[in-house]
Amino acid sequence: MVTEDHPTASLARSLFRLVLSMADPRAAVADALADRPKQPFLVLGGGKAARAMGLGALDRFPDGLHGALAAPGGHASPQGAIRLLAAGHPLPDAGSLAVVDAQERLLAQSTDPVLFLLSGGASAMLGAPVAGLSLEDLRGLSRALLAGGLDIHAMNTLRRHVLRWGGGKFAQRARRAIETLIVSDVLDDDPAAIGSGPTVPEPSGFAEALAVADALDRVHPLPPAVLRHLRAGVRGEIPPNPAAADQAFARTQWRIVLSNRTVVLELSDALGELGPGLLPPRVGDVEVVAADWAERIRASDSPSVFIAGGEPTVRLAGEGIGGRNQHLALSVAARLATVDDWLFLSIATDGMDGNSHAAGGWTDAASARRDAAGIARHLARFDSGTWCAEHGRTFPGGPTGSNVADIHIAIRGVRALGDRILKRAAGFQESNQSVRSSAR
Repeated sequence: MVTEDHPTASLARSLFRLVLSMADPRAAVADALADRPKQPFLVLGGGKAARAMGLGALDRFPDGLHGALAAPGGHASPQGAIRLLAAGHPLPDAGSLAVVDAQERLLAQSTDPVLFLLSGGASAMLGAPVAGLSLEDLRGLSRALLAGGLDIHAMNTLRRHVLRWGGGKFAQRARRAIETLIVSDVLDDDPAAIGSGPTVPEPSGFAEALAVADALDRVHPLPPAVLRHLRAGVRGEIPPNPAAADQAFARTQWRIVLSNRTVVLELSDALGELGPGLLPPRVGDVEVVAADWAERIRASDSPSVFIAGGEPTVRLAGEGIGGRNQHLALSVAARLATVDDWLFLSIATDGMDGNSHAAGGWTDAASARRDAAGIARHLARFDSGTWCAEHGRTFPGGPTGSNVADIHIAIRGVRALGDRILKRAAGFQESNQSVRSSAR
């Protein structure tokens, strides 16, 4: 039974801390390198998780690493022998171009094998254009992609063909052993869709990229130079990106070391015999996702825990505060005002939910029952963040150094399961912290 010392809020906060500890890129990289013999590596790459990934590599190899990583501008700072270089996101900027130039100089100066650390956001942060395109062409394309509503695979099919290193062109340029460790922000973990796949084979071609560009151009006009470049590629005037048979990949390997799926599976292990139900990722319109979660909670006639990754979409029609996670939590609550004894959490692993200062939010039976009218008003104004903040249903926000999409947790039977979940979560975190501290 959940006691007064362990109210629903304590359970929600404990699960939030547990999820963030499992979404730690530093620990994931250190664990991935645990069995590697120590040797010199040239460390290159970048993305939102660059700083944490670089620290994880240094935890295992405090000596012998050198290089530079592209990192968000606010995070860039010295990191021993691995420099962090500020680069733009979500639009590439002059820093992005400077990072790629700097990394190419390092590549020319060193013969060491490459440890390529890649995470979401690298398409912009390593956003140097191919020959014939300018940085402004790339920024114009990026604006159109952000406004166009394309899925991540279509976006990267196009970006791989206009980025200097996209679609395996870094591997083609390096011509040496490359080990790529990836923190995936893509729910299906397709390596070609993460950071535009600089070290993996190109799975498509100029024709597919041009088809995406032509469709997007009809809605959001693209820089003419981008379309000319793609058409020249279709005509065979520009070499294609290297495919799997290219010798560039003879000495390359890649691994997903952290992703939405790894967090979901580790969370399941942490809760152990409580037997959580693992569900496929929840994507698509947030109201459809909310209806599915609400029905699952309503239909559970025994204490149950359900876990899923997710990245639903919200079509904004108001000027409120919030993001997809808080909107989802509130929308689930709106459908369960008459249902007792449940808790629902939606957590943004990057620490930023929309335009709010929260990392997501949570709702429960008590809040849904007490303020059904207020929930409805805030949902109509797309102001979920305000409601969650006023009712103490937010998670503390701010950049986490990670980005593996969202984690959803639904519990039916909080009174029966709450204390057991708290104990399992505390034990798992204590064990993990002890193991990881000893490795540093």
